[in-house]
Amino acid sequence: MDLNRNHLILTEPETIGLHNLFNKYLFEVSMDVHEYAPYGETWKKYGYRNNADEEIGVTTNINVAEGIRTLSKKEYLPFIQKYLNDRNFSYFEYSPGGPPEIEYIRHSTFDINDGRQSLGIQNTFSFIQEGLNGKDNFVDNIKHRAEGQMTGMLGLLEFTYNNKDEIKNLWRMKEKN
Repeated sequence: MDLNRNHLILTEPETIGLHNLFNKYLFEVSMDVHEYAPYGETWKKYGYRNNADEEIGVTTNINVAEGIRTLSKKEYLPFIQKYLNDRNFSYFEYSPGGPPEIEYIRHSTFDINDGRQSLGIQNTFSFIQEGLNGKDNFVDNIKHRAEGQMTGMLGLLEFTYNNKDEIKNLWRMKEKN
């Protein structure tokens, strides 16, 4: 089972447990953290490689409140790009798909079956962070990879603290509706 695609149907104990925890505390901010492999066969075949230390994706589903989508895209992405770059980690907006002009590349998904979208729909300031995986199955440059993931998470915490009033207002608007 692909747990990344189980957030809508909730058939697996791991995603059921995650959603039970979320529903108990109703987190205002969340981040779904993974790694990605830059060495996909399609990319290699055409001489391309995904190469950012961290890819960050925002909520894009139309059912996520516009205020969340706007704050994420217009404020958080520029902030986290600078935050990561200032700490010597490369950044790219989360972009699944194949090589340019060969497969469709998109900034994220519009589906609601992943963690970021399903929690975003519940009015959570929600993201996905994908760190660059090593080519030899998890040991290649592990220190840099772990520090990149940690730096991205710390960046979200700093942004959240610095924008706590605006994020809280997103929740207040939900409670009025």
